[in-house]
Amino acid sequence: MCEMRFCAELRLPFFTVEDTNGRKFDLDASFSLGEHSTIPKLIVKFLLSAFVLSTLIGQWISTEYPGFYMAYLTRWTLMYHVLYMIFSSLLRYYPLQQTIK
Repeated sequence: MCEMRFCAELRLPFFTVEDTNGRKFDLDASFSLGEHSTIPKLIVKFLLSAFVLSTLIGQWISTEYPGFYMAYLTRWTLMYHVLYMIFSSLLRYYPLQQTIK
């Protein structure tokens, strides 16, 4: 059963919105875009972004050698996570449809 599902998914194009059973994914509902985006979701997204950013800044300030802080890959991972959270929050606030018009 699992092998059939795996092989069926491999036959689909890489960037498809159709499932192996023929139904289409509802991207708006899955990612809370458009009419599914609500103010509480936006507030939670910004609060989580602020928490992750404050974690990065707090660690950077409290380290013994601030100039050496970014020498480790785990700190770069946190930096990329912060960038992702910030841009994800901005894209939730300014959807792509509004920026193209």
